[in-house]
This record gives sequence, structure tokens and C-alpha cells, in this order.
Amino acid sequence: MKKIFAIILIFSLFCLSAQTRSIQIVNASINDFTNSIYIYQSYNMYNEGYYYYDSNPNTSYSIIILDFGAPQYGNRVYGIGKYGSGPGQFTPFTGTNSIVNDVNQFIAGYNANPSHSGKYRGIAIGFNTSVDVITQYGGNFTDFGRALKSALTQVTLTGYINHIYATIDAEQGSDFKLTPSQVRSIIDGFSAGSSPYYFMIDFGDDELGTNPGSATQNGWTADDVWYVAYGAVLDFPIPEIYFKDMAQEWSALSLWAYNNKGGAIVFDGVSSENGVNGTLYDSESYTALLQALQNNPITYQSDLYNNSNMIPKGYDFYIHRYPY
Repeated sequence: MKKIFAIILIFSLFCLSAQTRSIQIVNASINDFTNSIYIYQSYNMYNEGYYYYDSNPNTSYSIIILDFGAPQYGNRVYGIGKYGSGPGQFTPFTGTNSIVNDVNQFIAGYNANPSHSGKYRGIAIGFNTSVDVITQYGGNFTDFGRALKSALTQVTLTGYINHIYATIDAEQGSDFKLTPSQVRSIIDGFSAGSSPYYFMIDFGDDELGTNPGSATQNGWTADDVWYVAYGAVLDFPIPEIYFKDMAQEWSALSLWAYNNKGGAIVFDGVSSENGVNGTLYDSESYTALLQALQNNPITYQSDLYNNSNMIPKGYDFYIHRYPY
């Protein structure tokens, strides 16, 4: 369920950004707005950062997610195929013309614009699970995860951009081709090794329905969805809640986790399309998941912020992305 790629997220310290997609973050007590970008080959990343705009009158912390596309491998290097690029036409993580350089250019542009003064943001390297352009070229997904983590260490955090994250759009639909074992390998590669530790946000979906223990979706099981979203030590979920039944799906998975993994899932926020094509508006997405969780004392959360201690303290907000 992710064709439009829209997100509303509520959780401490996060906010998506992009210039071709608008993302709104609505705090429990204040309104924060930001934008989200699908990164295409033709983008000038300095300009994307400089002209990055949100109508947020506040200076609350939030996160800009730069969604680059699908994982790729070639010529002994790993990277991501930006939107609009074909197999083998990808941007490596490091080097002069690289994902890291793109992020650093975005940060430089963001800091150069006086209108961004005092608006502190995190930055995230995002990717999706739409296609396998790794194994046929001799790569493996564990090493992709390691390369992604290494890339985060090379991003220069300056000015008003002061945290770096990874994000994964993990989905089980037929148009998302990576297998659960491949996605789990990415997570394991990313999580492996010693510090520095970085967090990975799962802003994907759960298509297994409300009976996850006996359901499968394109090879995915409840254990796979739980592991990628929450079970891995450095992962946490900001799930898509576009419709009320999606809230029921995730609350059912949380109950399954309590019965099978020793504890319910703690959600730090939700993703929403904010009314696009008949979807829930941001506050409705938030309310839908929170109410679904509160319907059972086992999955109960009083709020959707700062619960998992994955991020800095003190913030509670929604994020959504949708086309202009």
C-alpha cells in the first residue's frame, strides 16, 4: 500500500523531508511541517537543501528522509538506484558522486538558507524493497546493510542538521520484490558490529491482516514483519496507517508479539497520506493506531511518542508525505 509514498509519523525526534512530496508533522501540542523527497538522478542536492521548505513556524526537532530508491550492487560497490535510473545505473554510497555526497550537499544547502535558522533537523538515508538489483550482479544483502551503516558514518553533520538515520520502506505487496530473508539480511548487516550505533526506521506496512500467526503474504510471516520493524535491536516502527484496517493489522501484530516474542511492540509514530485518494488525515491516522492499541490492555500505549527510547527525548509528532 505505498504507491503514493506518503507518511505521517508521530514519534520523538523525527521528521521526513522532501521537495517533491509534502510531509506534515503534527505534534501533540504544536504543529510542525516538513517536506519529503524522492531523489531522482537529475536533482541538484544543494538546491534541494537550500530551497527545502516547510511551513512550520516552530523550531521543533524533526527528521528529513531522503528516499533514494532500491538497493543495488555493481563494480564491487554498493549503493542505491535513484528514482528514474535503471538496473546498473546506481549511485554508490561513497565517492565524489555518491549518496554521501548528495546528503552532504543537501545539508550544506539547508544550512545556507537563513530561513532555516534555528530549525534543527535530522537527516535520513532511505531505501525501499521494490526490486533485487544485488544478487544477479554478485552482491549480497548483508554487505549492503554494512555499506549503508558505513555511509552514515561519512555524512558530515553540521549547522542545523545534527543526527543521521537509515530508513527502510519494508513492504510485502507483490510490487515489492525483496524476500523477507533478503530484507532481514540487510537489517542484520546494518546492526552488526560495534559502535557507532545508528537506528533504522521501518515506515512500511503489514499486509498480513489481523490474524498474523497463521497468515503469510508473498513469503512474509508475522515473525519477519516483527523482526524488521521491531525485533532487530536497532529498528523501530513508524508504520503506514492510511486506513483504519491498517491500524488493526499492526495492533494485531503487537498482540502476536506479546504472545510469541515476550512483549508487545512499542510504536513511536505513524505514517499517513493525509487524505490523499480518500486516505485518513494525519490526526486520524494517529488516532486510529492509538485507539487500536488501547483497545487491549496488553498493547495499550498512552501516547505514540518517545516510548522506545530510540531517539532524543521530548517530541511527539506525525509525519506524512504526499504529492503536491
